[in-house]
Amino acid sequence: MGSRFVFSFFVGAFLVGSYGCKRVPAWLDSAPLIGTRVEDDLNRTIYLPQAPKRVAIATSEALPLWLSSKLDRYIVAGCYGDREDTRVFYLSCDDSVSLSEALHRARVDWVWTNRLEQVPAFPEAKIYVFRPQSMEQWLRHLKVLGEVYGMSGFGQVADSLAQLLREYENRLADARRLKVIILSPEVPGGIISKYHPLASIVSRAGGIVPYGAEKGQRVVQVPPDSIAAVPADVIFVPDGNMELINAFLQAYPEAYSMPALQYKRIFSIPSSTLSHPYAEPFQAFYTLLQALHPELVRSQISVQKETE
Repeated sequence: MGSRFVFSFFVGAFLVGSYGCKRVPAWLDSAPLIGTRVEDDLNRTIYLPQAPKRVAIATSEALPLWLSSKLDRYIVAGCYGDREDTRVFYLSCDDSVSLSEALHRARVDWVWTNRLEQVPAFPEAKIYVFRPQSMEQWLRHLKVLGEVYGMSGFGQVADSLAQLLREYENRLADARRLKVIILSPEVPGGIISKYHPLASIVSRAGGIVPYGAEKGQRVVQVPPDSIAAVPADVIFVPDGNMELINAFLQAYPEAYSMPALQYKRIFSIPSSTLSHPYAEPFQAFYTLLQALHPELVRSQISVQKETE
């Protein structure tokens, strides 16, 4: 804020010295010298004249970011979701008309959503699309919050997480990429495809989802010969859904000969990691890394202990 004040002061001094009593250009009358410009995931530039004090979270994916940032005190409305935290919120985001009316009543000045068409535009609030598709994009949103609310530490945290991610990926460069099956409760015998958003995090954690599908199809039922041709090294099951293993084995008896079954490499992951991987992508990455390459995690811990 200090640098912006100094900048505004010098601009004002320049105008007085240059124009005297002359009228300044019209575009300068409306040119904002304070506030913050941010860019959302649709590459839309949004101008915030001041840090918003009444925020609506119209996508449950964004809620963990706000909670971990300790900025949830500004949240006055939010959508129902699959997390315990969302029970305090009352909005149903499936009905855009009702949502718009509720946001008007709540007098919000900033709305985070994953679909622009979900929230009809209204002048009282700025609409910000939160739809990260990589961990770097998620970190960019963390920096956005830091810029808007004047929290310089957010940028430092983002840079530290990015550095840690690079270190792990450098270690993974020589590691064997393990073939991964992640079971999904969406359809009987369903597994995620390489087009599922979690598949990219699997790849960065040293694994690979080898099962293809029609582009855009996130959960698939794979032909039995495909399972036999590309046997999985590791199987992940969303917690609370262990019965999916039995359903999977009934659908694919060939899976009994997989390394994942032979060496008992079956792990559970939080259901939220499967349904919303980019709500907490670094937690998803670390969970997968611990299962796929525990030797890297252990070596990192030992290095930390030696340096303490």
